Amino acid sequence: MKVSLEDFFHLFLAGFAYGMTSLTLFSSYNYLTGGSATSIHFIYPALIFILSSLIYRNRPTRGETIALILCAFGLFMLFDFSNSSSLRDIIFAVISAFTFAFYSIIVERSNISYMNVKKSLFYICLTASLVIFVYTLIFKSPIYIDISFKDFLFLLFYAFILTLGATLMFQTAVIIGERNRYSFNSRTNGIIN
Repeated sequence: MKVSLEDFFHLFLAGFAYGMTSLTLFSSYNYLTGGSATSIHFIYPALIFILSSLIYRNRPTRGETIALILCAFGLFMLFDFSNSSSLRDIIFAVISAFTFAFYSIIVERSNISYMNVKKSLFYICLTASLVIFVYTLIFKSPIYIDISFKDFLFLLFYAFILTLGATLMFQTAVIIGERNRYSFNSRTNGIIN
């Protein structure tokens, strides 16, 4: 479970972004329906693509550009504009997309991609939990747990499936993709040189 100072910094950044994603996405549900807010949140793949292109100076291919345009058009078609009355209504959902994009880029482009996935997920979720806890203290926004024991068990099951299922698989896919990209680039450069 030991991590270097540099790894801790990357894990903290990823956990902070992951925690902020939860806070902003769930805050957006106060202003938009779940479907509209989640549709906006799912612009994050396009944001990952755009931010990675800008930060790492990757030139997009024609196919990638077409895919990005089609993705944006599809999300635009899914959004229910009658649901929002102002830009303020969608700001939390947009922020959640940006924070999740940053989380994904940090996981992919840092030493986290070479770390044991369960170990990195533990530290990321721990940091995200602390971010949410600090948020509740600062903004005096308590986490309500006035639920029955049966509902608590369902919530625990949901959290378990979400963390060990969806998040673990997402993080594993990002890491495998980064390793394959690095391996492909190394082989290609070797052939060209």
